[in-house]
Amino acid sequence: MWLTIGAIIRCWQTYTLSYYNFAYFSATFNMDALYGSLNAVAILFGGVASSLLSGYISDKYEPVNYRTKSYVCVFTSLVAVPIIAVTYTTSFSFYFSVTFVFLEYLLAEGWIPPTLSMILACIDPMYKGLAVGIFLFATSMSGTFVIWLDAKLVSSYPDQLGTIITLTTTIPCFLSAFCFWKAGFPYEKFKQMEEKKTDVALEKVEVYHVTMEQEAIISLMEMNVKKMTLDCYNCPESPFHQFTSQVRPTFIAERKTFKAKRN
Repeated sequence: MWLTIGAIIRCWQTYTLSYYNFAYFSATFNMDALYGSLNAVAILFGGVASSLLSGYISDKYEPVNYRTKSYVCVFTSLVAVPIIAVTYTTSFSFYFSVTFVFLEYLLAEGWIPPTLSMILACIDPMYKGLAVGIFLFATSMSGTFVIWLDAKLVSSYPDQLGTIITLTTTIPCFLSAFCFWKAGFPYEKFKQMEEKKTDVALEKVEVYHVTMEQEAIISLMEMNVKKMTLDCYNCPESPFHQFTSQVRPTFIAERKTFKAKRN
């Protein structure tokens, strides 16, 4: 629940920047063509790098700490606050502001991979597709709502576009960071329970293998005993062989002689 709420709130920031970035830079610096090119580069390289890096960190360090993915989401939400504040409250340099736009994409947009990963890890395989659909629907509706709210604010205060963007993005980042932090506790318990189930299953497998190994050893020992007995029986120096080859024939011959005399 906390994870979904955090994602819904976090999308307020994402949608606001997507819709009002161009309007802000156009009104502030009037360098539309250059901004469009640089913004595309920031999204392409910064956004992709952010997603890949957050996914890599989440997968690599989750075995060390089950709350790693939660911490990644918290970090990307909190680091966005100062970056956004600097970007939209200062306007002395176009390139300075664009640089912080790139930093925002690079450092603050990597929350989606760990969020989806945590959701899918906790959902039954039969309902993973439905869970993703509900997640995307909820976040899209949240973003649509905040765009409507931003439009109302911008129409009422057209000269405060930078302040409106700052407030409607930094506040959601703080709130979503708290939600992601709370979501880490139930996720950690879930992973610990899964680890215990795995340990129990491995113990059963080990017991089964030990039992099979014991049975195999017993069967091998029985075969060796039979072979040793047979070898002793066929050995000329063994009592078994001496009895069957010397004593027994003599005993049979003497018994025949005794019967003949008696008759």
